[in-house]
Amino acid sequence: AKDGVGKAQLKVGTCYESGRGVRTSWASARAWYAKAYASGLAEGKAKLDAMAAREEAATRPYRDAAEKGDAWSIYKLARIYYSEDGVSEVEQDKRKGTDYFRKAAEKGCPEAQFTLGML
Repeated sequence: AKDGVGKAQLKVGTCYESGRGVRTSWASARAWYAKAYASGLAEGKAKLDAMAAREEAATRPYRDAAEKGDAWSIYKLARIYYSEDGVSEVEQDKRKGTDYFRKAAEKGCPEAQFTLGML
């Protein structure tokens, strides 16, 4: 895979996405899929698109309400991004999660206020 062999890069990406033999890491999976695509393997792009679609589907129920200002939905997005709160389709992003906690806290969500105080 390190030598630029597309099929091997795709295989490594699949291992990171599924957690087979390594700790699950969507960031690493994306990186390997991107390398596979750059090596000329179209399946790498398909894998990247599929990951993006699953993340979109996993966050959509909360994101739609959060965009309308619902503090609880913003808090749920924060939990998803900060700690992958039961949602394996979303890569952990503590910065994004913290930003959502802050937004929810500013809207008066006591759970978000508590969480921010504990971070």
